[in-house]
Amino acid sequence: MRPDDLGHWRATPIRWDRYVKRPRVIPPDEWQYRDRSSSEVRTTLLERAADFVRSARTCPGVARIALVGSMVTSKPRPKDVDLLVTVTADLEMPRLARLGRRLKAANNPG
Repeated sequence: MRPDDLGHWRATPIRWDRYVKRPRVIPPDEWQYRDRSSSEVRTTLLERAADFVRSARTCPGVARIALVGSMVTSKPRPKDVDLLVTVTADLEMPRLARLGRRLKAANNPG
């Protein structure tokens, strides 16, 4: 409650729109997964990550590849795959970069 100009107390209006549940709006960067379940999104992203790992592990200079980021959390709809690649001095960078670009293009077809 609050006083008005005459000193009378009036109830503060409640903004009910703050408490109304609205449908989840899918951001534009998730357009390719709009009609897919969380499980389908995760499966697709993990398949693409596995393709990258299979190719990158044969690349000279790649010592280790780790899956990190939202894919290893309970986030229901991850947007991408994060991989940490540990390399040695004899890395063939152009080859690894080409594989990375292919993975990025597969995740962002737009």
